Amino acid sequence: MAKKKQSKASWRKRGAEFEEAAAAARQRRDQEQRTGGSLEMASDSVLFSLDTSVAKRGGQALPVRKKKHTGMLATERKLAPNPHIPVVGNERKATLRSTEVLRKQRMNKLVERASRRRAHSAPKQLPPTPDALMDLWGDRTTVQSSASKMKAAFEARR
Repeated sequence: MAKKKQSKASWRKRGAEFEEAAAAARQRRDQEQRTGGSLEMASDSVLFSLDTSVAKRGGQALPVRKKKHTGMLATERKLAPNPHIPVVGNERKATLRSTEVLRKQRMNKLVERASRRRAHSAPKQLPPTPDALMDLWGDRTTVQSSASKMKAAFEARR
C-alpha cells in the first residue's frame, strides 16, 4: 500500500510537541557533555577516595609549602608602560639638598622684596608750621609779611 501524504495542518498540530521534546533532549545531552554527566547514579567509590598515607604517618598531614611568586602578575604586565615609548613627563625628583636650596632662595627673595619696599616708602611728613598754613602760593616772604600784618591787627584789637 502506498503512503498517504499528510496535510500541512496535521504537521503543524503534531510538530510543536515533537520540536519541544527534541529541544529538551538536545539540551540535556549538551549539559551532560559540558558537566561530565549526572552524579546521581554514580557510586561513592567513584566520587570519593580515601588517603591512607596520612594514617601511616601517624595522623600528621604533609606540611603545605607556599610558592613564592617570582614574576609579574598578569595585571601588572597588562598595565605596565610600553618600554619602547619614552615617558612624556619627567617627574621632578626632590632631594633633601634641593629642597633646602629652594627654601633658601625663597627666603632671599622675600628679604630682597622687604628691603626694596622699605627703601621706596615715602618719608614721613612733618606737621605743618603756622607759616605754612597761611602760605597759599608757597612764597615765604609773603607769608612772613602777611603774618606780621595779622599780628599787628590782632594786637590792635586788644
